[in-house]
Amino acid sequence: MLHFVTVASGPHPGLERLEKSAIYYGIDLVVLGYNKPYPGNGAKVILVAEFASRVHPEDFIVYTDAFDSVFTAPPERFEEALAGFSSELIFSAEQNFHMLGHPIFYLWQNLPTYLGYPRSTSPYRFLNAGSFIGRAGRLARLPEEVRIDESTLSDQTIFTRYFVKFPESLSLDYHHRLMTCNGGRVGYEALDYSWEGGRLKNERTGAYPCLLHIPGKNEGSMHQLLQDSPFPAERELREKDRRIFHKRSLLHRLIVHTTGDNFRFKFLVWNLLLLAVAMLVVVSSNALVEPRMTILPLDSIVREPVR
Repeated sequence: MLHFVTVASGPHPGLERLEKSAIYYGIDLVVLGYNKPYPGNGAKVILVAEFASRVHPEDFIVYTDAFDSVFTAPPERFEEALAGFSSELIFSAEQNFHMLGHPIFYLWQNLPTYLGYPRSTSPYRFLNAGSFIGRAGRLARLPEEVRIDESTLSDQTIFTRYFVKFPESLSLDYHHRLMTCNGGRVGYEALDYSWEGGRLKNERTGAYPCLLHIPGKNEGSMHQLLQDSPFPAERELREKDRRIFHKRSLLHRLIVHTTGDNFRFKFLVWNLLLLAVAMLVVVSSNALVEPRMTILPLDSIVREPVR
């Protein structure tokens, strides 16, 4: 049996959009944590675990973030796609590498995790925690397994480190057969996706995902992707959202055409800046050094008179 859940502490246009898509595809969506505090993203994992403990351990639970997701298929399509996975826990995959870390030493702090990441058979290599599917029995034990609590700010950081350390413990939906995520691909919506007969198609993998997640509060991407959907956006895009979309489009296009992913791009830029600063220091130091005059011995410059 399938259960569909999300977490929202209160009303939000994104939640209304998700509920609208659930109604369209005949999905019975359960909203957890409504009118309750939300101290951090770890809270959603705790709430899902509590829900999982109340259903049959062999049931599957589909979770997605409430404010930036929509369903793109009915429950039976989820079941068909699930048949292709042997894992009890499946996370969405994206092109972006996202973890929290020290504001200055972030790159060096997370470099071992980045280098230890398993290779992907598709362009989507990195875990995204905005949507996941798992057996209820496994999800009920998940907070204890990965050591996460309500105050955890970034559940994705915890899950990413856990996955790199124990790659056999879960699976990523590399080909977006269940869940699709456009992290790192803002501005590529028209190339990456299309709608066919009320279903979303990922043009890069050829799959028809059952769930769409747009991370990073990126309403511009969501607005574009829903234009041809059965439930297009009803409100105009705000000017603020247009600026964010334009800025991220330019950045992601630059990354895609240079390093391929955001972590490698940041690492390259940061080290180039360090090299530039080091060269500037060396040049400045040489410029400040006073030139020294060479004093030759007197007898070396006094010549004997010519006879």
